[in-house]
Amino acid sequence: MSTAPKKKMTLNVKRRATGPQDSAATTIEGFAANAETLRGEQMVHNIELEHLHPGPYQPRHTFQPESLETLAASLRSQGVVQPLVVRKPSGTADGYEIVAGERRWRAAKLAGLAAVPCIIREMDDAQAALIALIENTQREDLTAVEKAQGYQSLLKDFGLQQKDISRIFGQSKTVVSQTLSLLKLPTEVQSLIRERLLDGSVAMELLALKGKEVAEQQRVLAEKAVQRKWGLQQLRRAVKAVQAAPGSKTGLPEQTINGLSEALGQHLETAVRIKHNATRKNGLLEIRYRSLEELQAILARMGCPKQEFR
Repeated sequence: MSTAPKKKMTLNVKRRATGPQDSAATTIEGFAANAETLRGEQMVHNIELEHLHPGPYQPRHTFQPESLETLAASLRSQGVVQPLVVRKPSGTADGYEIVAGERRWRAAKLAGLAAVPCIIREMDDAQAALIALIENTQREDLTAVEKAQGYQSLLKDFGLQQKDISRIFGQSKTVVSQTLSLLKLPTEVQSLIRERLLDGSVAMELLALKGKEVAEQQRVLAEKAVQRKWGLQQLRRAVKAVQAAPGSKTGLPEQTINGLSEALGQHLETAVRIKHNATRKNGLLEIRYRSLEELQAILARMGCPKQEFR
């Protein structure tokens, strides 16, 4: 195995003064510089498979056997075209940690290869986690739950904020927040997403359910969605049906809303409209008036002190 001087990668980072355990919050400018380094001058080494091992920040947790077999067949005929990115973990005498390319490494083992081309880089844990996640995200290989777990690692382990993740991965803050929210689902539902049996965007509909029985309701509906091959709209209707069911603490039947609107309107002697959000358990109360005099009368019926309008 050939050796070459290691070229240190740098990230433009900022540190939050919250204690020695707090990791760097990486800026988009620093990440861009880091990515550019990876795509720039490269020294490729052929490293034997037995000297490589998966890194702890690999966001992918599920490797589809069929996909690996297909890739292995390609590697047998064409070899490994894109080198793996590896690093030498601190305090480890032998072996290299795979930062990007674990799937290629697994497929190479299936293909019977002895070694694979690698680029050796010096990087800290935060850099390794970033590169591993961006590598998989760019290839669109990760499931929504795997992305969420990768984002969560950057937030929890390395001190990044959601706005940092938004800039680095080119996602809106809303998308990042929604992706992270999938980790609130029961582990059984997350497994269905990870195994690609349930799409993450569809599973988000389950987050609208609330109450003591929410976990069980989410599991039941997720299994039905898989068995019956439901899409987003079908699952959304099923969720609303659960919310509106008798005894549900998350739903408020439409007839109840209409009845409340009518009763309140009669009491105030004006048109009243109630807009209820069953998911958030809040809403909007809209009271109509046609003049300041009528508003004054409505306020009086509500027991408010007389107001002087100028």
